[in-house]
Amino acid sequence: MKPSIVLLILLAAACRQHEAPSTVSAPPPTSAPMPEMAGMPMSNEPVPDRNAPVLAAAQLTNPAAVEVYAKAAQITDRLAKMYCYCQCHEERGHVSLLTCFQTHHAEECGICLREASQAYADWKKGLPVHASQHAADVAFHRGSPPPSLPE
Repeated sequence: MKPSIVLLILLAAACRQHEAPSTVSAPPPTSAPMPEMAGMPMSNEPVPDRNAPVLAAAQLTNPAAVEVYAKAAQITDRLAKMYCYCQCHEERGHVSLLTCFQTHHAEECGICLREASQAYADWKKGLPVHASQHAADVAFHRGSPPPSLPE
C-alpha cells in the first residue's frame, strides 16, 4: 500500500476514535481547593444559621463584591438549593452557595461570585434553579452533578 493511503487510514481511525463518546467516567474531585481559591485565607467565621440574611454592603470590605451580594439577596431561595464549587461545603461546612453570601467568604472567592452572578442572570430570564445548577456543573465540574447537594 502507498504510504499516503496508510497515513489517511490512520488519520481517519484517529478522528473516529476521537469522536466516539467516552465511557470512562471523570475522576472524582480532589479535596484540594479550586485554583481560584489558591492563596485565599481560610476564614474562621462560624457557619451562620440557615435563615441568616445575606450580608449588606455596609458589612463588606471588598467594594467589587457589593453588586453580587445585592443580587444574591434577591435570590436566596435559589442559592440555598445550589452547591458551591469552591468546596466550601467540604472545607468550611457551608450548607449551600447561599452560606457564602451570609458570610464574608464570597467577597474574595471568584467561584462564588461567578456562580451567584449566573444564578441571578438565570433568575432574571425566568429559568428554573436546576438550570443554574447545571450551568455551574458545566463551568466547574465538566457537566457532572455536584459531589453533594445541599439538603
